[in-house]
Amino acid sequence: MKQIVILIVSFLMIPLLGFSQKKLIQEGLKNGKNYNHLYTATNNSNKVIKEENVYKYCRENKIIVKNLRTKLTNQFGGSALTVASFEFLPESEATDYVFFQAMGNEYQNCKSTGNGYYYSLFNGGSGIAKKVFTNSSNLKWSGTISNGTICGSGFGYYYNTSDGMLYCFKGRYDNGKPTGDVLFKRYKLNVGELTTNETGTVSLEIGEMSDDMAFVKKNGSFCMMNSKYEFVTDFIFAKIVKPFENGTAEVVKTGNYKEIVIDKLGNFVDYTNHQKKLDEEERIRKEREAELERQRLEREKQRQAKEEAERKRQQRIAEIDKELKLIEDNIISRCNEEVKRKYAVGKEVHWAETITYNIGNGDSGLLLGLLENALGTNRVSYEVHFFAIVESVIGTSTCKTIITRTQINDPAYASYNYAKYRNAAAQDVSKYIGQTRVKQLSEVELTSKIATSDIEAVALDFKQTAECQSMLAKMDELKAEKSNLLSQD
Repeated sequence: MKQIVILIVSFLMIPLLGFSQKKLIQEGLKNGKNYNHLYTATNNSNKVIKEENVYKYCRENKIIVKNLRTKLTNQFGGSALTVASFEFLPESEATDYVFFQAMGNEYQNCKSTGNGYYYSLFNGGSGIAKKVFTNSSNLKWSGTISNGTICGSGFGYYYNTSDGMLYCFKGRYDNGKPTGDVLFKRYKLNVGELTTNETGTVSLEIGEMSDDMAFVKKNGSFCMMNSKYEFVTDFIFAKIVKPFENGTAEVVKTGNYKEIVIDKLGNFVDYTNHQKKLDEEERIRKEREAELERQRLEREKQRQAKEEAERKRQQRIAEIDKELKLIEDNIISRCNEEVKRKYAVGKEVHWAETITYNIGNGDSGLLLGLLENALGTNRVSYEVHFFAIVESVIGTSTCKTIITRTQINDPAYASYNYAKYRNAAAQDVSKYIGQTRVKQLSEVELTSKIATSDIEAVALDFKQTAECQSMLAKMDELKAEKSNLLSQD
């Protein structure tokens, strides 16, 4: 009997199931929501509402369900699982919900619809006549509408149902065309899941149209755009000097500093007059710098040449002084030789010689003494003055002498052990007495003085010789050269 009752109740509940879900939806709609919230359906009764029935009903009525929760309820003396609450949104409102969740509440005022351009090529490549803006008559706009086009400042968006993309924009529009600073964003909407994902952001500064052309700035660089809102070039300009007029504009390209004239396709036409003036000024400046550098180098060259000339002048003066001294010494020496040649015969002359002996003599032992002699490690040196009578003069520069006596110069030229060998050395040098020596007249000195008058007579006679005249003439020539060099100071 109990089973029959349950079957009858279940049969009677079939139309109630759909009714219960509809009622929950209606109550949720009645309670309302904000643009950025979902509707909420709550089961406050003990009625059993199955989860799959809610999804089926909402699917058939194009309602999106989120966050469904269940609970246990008492039913016919037992417990049953029923839907406790869920959030929902009609698909007709899903676009607005996702949009405002992405963009914020400020876009909730986009209630007007008008014609205008939105930025659509977020991932486009480069190329001439690149279509980056798309015109549509279904733009949602928060600002004013004039003659069917969006105008003034505000927020707007366009939802492309074919690809699920939401194109948003914020800024100023003039007759449906963006101008000035405008921010464009793109979102990928998943209406069924009520989720969004930002896929692109572009901030542009769009200049005013002039001669059907405008410049657009992005990230500090500019590109060209025509009246159809097509990009004619990439962002290749660093500066806009002058907007388009009569088919040309003046710009500065990125990576370059020169102002150029371009046509409406971005082709180079010429350099601007201002740039030509700058180039001419630069050319003149470089020429002036080059001339100044040339003059500096010339001055430096002249300075170095002057220093080199002065160095050579001083060097030559020193050489002349040295040559004059040599000639003077030569004249004096030749005069002395002439005096000796004329008056030396029969007179005493003297000269000095340094004599060195090996003195290893066995004091340290025979072998050690011989070794000292061989190595020369034990020597004694002293200067000996020889006195001799000139027997004859040979030619003009030598004389034959007979040594008459010797004298050791002590102690200035003696070795440390000279005192020990003084007597032996004196006996040794005495063996030179009586020997004949041929000496250069320049090597010997007369022991006795010659009368001054005799010396002067000899000097006078020598000065008359061709030899002396040649030396004197050379001295006059050198003195004249020195005088000329000194006058250049």
